Amino acid sequence: MTTAITSIAELNVTLRRARVTIPVTSFEQKFLDLPDKSVAEPFRRLLIIKPLSRNDPGVIEFCNKQRERQQTQQTSFYVERYQRTIAAISQDQGGIFEGNRVRRFFDLGYSPGGFSSWLLNRNPSARGVGIDKNASEGSMLENEAGRYTIRTEDIITLVLQSVENGEDPIIPLAANDGDGSANHYDLVIAGAFPVGEGHIEWWIRLQLVLSQLLLVLINTTQGGASIILVNTKPFCWMAEEIGILRHSFEQLTAKKGDTHKKSSSCYLICTGFRASMEDVQKYGAWIKKMLVRLQARSREEGAGRVFDAELTMPTISGRTFDEIFDSEHQKVLELFTEPWNIQYKALKGMFENIISKNAASPTSAKSFWGSASAPAGRNRGAGADSDSWL
Repeated sequence: MTTAITSIAELNVTLRRARVTIPVTSFEQKFLDLPDKSVAEPFRRLLIIKPLSRNDPGVIEFCNKQRERQQTQQTSFYVERYQRTIAAISQDQGGIFEGNRVRRFFDLGYSPGGFSSWLLNRNPSARGVGIDKNASEGSMLENEAGRYTIRTEDIITLVLQSVENGEDPIIPLAANDGDGSANHYDLVIAGAFPVGEGHIEWWIRLQLVLSQLLLVLINTTQGGASIILVNTKPFCWMAEEIGILRHSFEQLTAKKGDTHKKSSSCYLICTGFRASMEDVQKYGAWIKKMLVRLQARSREEGAGRVFDAELTMPTISGRTFDEIFDSEHQKVLELFTEPWNIQYKALKGMFENIISKNAASPTSAKSFWGSASAPAGRNRGAGADSDSWL
């Protein structure tokens, strides 16, 4: 199967002349309407190449084949990929996550274990706990008894149960830790992401985001750090999450690792936790209230699209869209401009590679793929990078 665009020159002209046609939320539109169009250009051109790629038969076939290969990969393949990712993150931060600088850590969505295994290896004195509702069988972490506790639980359910009981979701380092004290992790990794479950409703995604944000605020020690997997689409709730994080940590930086180059996601590395008890209580109250609202929304028939959600759901902080945009859009641009550029280049590079392969082969798809038909269906496999990059 060939691409609808037959040359790289044609691709470049199309990208240069095309207009944004993909639906955006009213909050995203605010970025496109900024007076200085150059600051929104990385976001605008990403919105152009996404539907172009999504609807191109050659790209569709390539992605289906890629997902098919991911399905057959061994767990060790993904473990090694995530080990390389956290190694790069630590290096970028001056090695702060190794050399026994991490003593206690908490890994949300730990499976298949790449981050946790790397931390245990690079911090011989460290102890950790991992939570995932789909724990990997035969994980190397099962051999770390005494240093690592595995909890097979649904993160949203865990947090909602605490909220319904009027409690904070405090996670003990081990089952026999009787003090139940919060704020005792040097590092909290919030990398849980819905995979292998077909279509995920927006409100479930938002529940997972907010559940992890609450766990970060409640369980991070003063001066501690967090690595948080975030969506790079500038929705209103994403801007509010960034607002809470920038007030709670001294520094925020974005990292788009190899596992996320084509996806609308990146890691936020948050260092120097500084939120006071009053701050944690305030932000926690906002988040808990929104989680209850989202749970009620989930019971409604046809909860609607994310575009409708901005019109019908209140904001996390209670501020207006304009107030949130005015206070947070500069930080959103500061964090996401480079990830947007990387994603655009990755998608464009993939497109160019397919065009070049097809041009070199008269029978295009059959020669390139060995088959003229793409596999049916879609599989997200293991790891956040296998989720839809559109």
